[in-house]
Amino acid sequence: MLEALATASEELLKDANAWFGKSDVLRRAGDILDEAYKAAVRHVIHLSTAAAAGTDVSRDLPGAQKDTNLHAVSQMLYQLSMENALKGIAVKQGKEPLRSHDLVELAKAAGIVLEAGEESKLKVLNRMNELGRYRVGGSEKKGYTHGTVGFNNMDKLYESIWNKIRKAAQ
Repeated sequence: MLEALATASEELLKDANAWFGKSDVLRRAGDILDEAYKAAVRHVIHLSTAAAAGTDVSRDLPGAQKDTNLHAVSQMLYQLSMENALKGIAVKQGKEPLRSHDLVELAKAAGIVLEAGEESKLKVLNRMNELGRYRVGGSEKKGYTHGTVGFNNMDKLYESIWNKIRKAAQ
């Protein structure tokens, strides 16, 4: 049974649509968490304003702050979504998908031309993949930058690169 499962898994690795389908699921999950994160940020701002006006928010603030941690996880899912789509493009082009999680490397292998600034922002997403999985990532050794992409810039960055990926996937 394990052998049959391994064979089926190997076949899926050669199926571009399987990669694209997984990419879509990961992106939708990222969108759900991103919306929850944005709502949490708005709620924390509202509570902070109320606290500044003298309202006791001590019971509500810790719960609201908890969901602000969803940012790293949503960006991790966006990174994984792009990774799967880029590997799907490679498969569609008749190539073996790279055994890498590095979006810059995967984009170049898929023939995606990155505009100025996109490469460094993809490196931030690579970093967010680590921060979404672990408390502390080890990417400093790989030269990745710290920080996150603010959600308004993230939306624009993701759509810009995602449009390139969609075009290459056609």
